[in-house]
Amino acid sequence: MHRRLVTFAASIALAACAVSSASAAPLPRIVSMNVCTDQVLLTLADPDLLDRWLVQNPLPTIPYLANLYRRLSQEAIDDPDYAVGFSYFMDKELTPTKLALIWQYSILPYLAEYHVEQRARVKNWEWDSDFMREIRRET
Repeated sequence: MHRRLVTFAASIALAACAVSSASAAPLPRIVSMNVCTDQVLLTLADPDLLDRWLVQNPLPTIPYLANLYRRLSQEAIDDPDYAVGFSYFMDKELTPTKLALIWQYSILPYLAEYHVEQRARVKNWEWDSDFMREIRRET
């Protein structure tokens, strides 16, 4: 398996070099490639990454966002391999309305699918639930 990943990575690097030399404008070359997917998956649900992003890209209309994501990633799903990634929330133009829509049409359906046999757990995470209102007030 590891050999296939290395071969795959080398193929992508060679293709990138070929495209670079064939195009009119020079493209950046791939110097190295990390094929350790377990390390990538661990960083996908890291609340600290969203915290750092919010320091550089503050969203004053959503002061509860970091706390909301931290609670979501720590409490909503027990298995870190299935945790919700922070990319849903990394939008410089995110508004409370847009966040509610993302929650309703992306986050909540994902939680419902994960907890298909535990519907009560999903009810807490509905946008207008008392639980969620409390999280949004905890700033």
